[in-house]
Amino acid sequence: MLRGNVYYIRQRIAGRDVWRSLHTRDKREAEFLALEIWRMRQTDQVKSIIPAPPRKLELIWENYRSSDRFADLADSTRDTKSRTWAAFAAWCKAHRIEYPEQLTADLAVSYLSAGGRKNKTFNNILNDLRQVFQFGGANCNVFETIDQLPIHRGKQEKRSESFRAFTDDEMERIFDAIQTSKLKHRDEWYVAAKIASMTGLRYKDVALLRWDSIRSDELGKYLELAPAKTDSRTGGRVVFIRIVPELARLLTIRAASIKGEYVLPNLAAEYPKKWVTATHPFARLCERIGIRGTFHCFRVTVITKAATAGIDLEEFGGVVGHSSEKQTQAYNRAALSIDMEKVLSARLG
Repeated sequence: MLRGNVYYIRQRIAGRDVWRSLHTRDKREAEFLALEIWRMRQTDQVKSIIPAPPRKLELIWENYRSSDRFADLADSTRDTKSRTWAAFAAWCKAHRIEYPEQLTADLAVSYLSAGGRKNKTFNNILNDLRQVFQFGGANCNVFETIDQLPIHRGKQEKRSESFRAFTDDEMERIFDAIQTSKLKHRDEWYVAAKIASMTGLRYKDVALLRWDSIRSDELGKYLELAPAKTDSRTGGRVVFIRIVPELARLLTIRAASIKGEYVLPNLAAEYPKKWVTATHPFARLCERIGIRGTFHCFRVTVITKAATAGIDLEEFGGVVGHSSEKQTQAYNRAALSIDMEKVLSARLG
């Protein structure tokens, strides 16, 4: 039977009628295949004479992106998976890989391990690509053959470098090192570090900070934005962070010379392309000057200073954007009354 531009044959399989594509537009060839199938009467033999045509990687992604499984994901999760696929597709293009059948387990592992990715990142990317291949209709899924890496951490390991507070001396050394470094967009990295150290914002929120997120009231300037990490869980609930005078002056000076919607336009432009490794330059700078830590340590530092200053951490959740049930929108707005100068003046180390 001709359906569309391709011939199909109807078979009785497991007690029900199934239409199977013959993958041909030629009537004579379709009749020959139908006759052979009728003679064989065996599903596994049918597959051997009508192999499914290979699908290009771009078609697999399009199939997955139009699937119900993808549509059911939160917006932020869809963005993450899209960036993961874009990076993978670029790598495949560079290695002249167009079809899943060209991917070997060794090649796949070499991609997953590229850049010294940590085990958790390795596993996240592995799961994302495994699902794309599975629900995108790939004929073979090499990612199904790859095991996840262990991410169990002992008590000592849990106190990782990503979750420690910088001392005051370490922060001064970091600021000095950035100003004298050869970091690309050095000036923006300096401002980014200052913003994070005085607000507790995560790197993504700092890099993508917009000028219209800076507001004013009778007490001065403050930030109003929805943290990217908790956006889907909280329904876009925003946080309110009072800006201390030192940071206000830094932003005012920057506003006089920067055009456009972003406070840090170069970091904002690079983030979608390098979101997995965006903070690596900062981590390498810390390593060079003998400091154990990552950009996330600024956030931990601000929270630690708040606890040292005697601020209730549930109340401080309205500043850092924790998504507990208690953090209602009105509760977050009340965080504007928190004295951030008192918080940041708390001494560490």
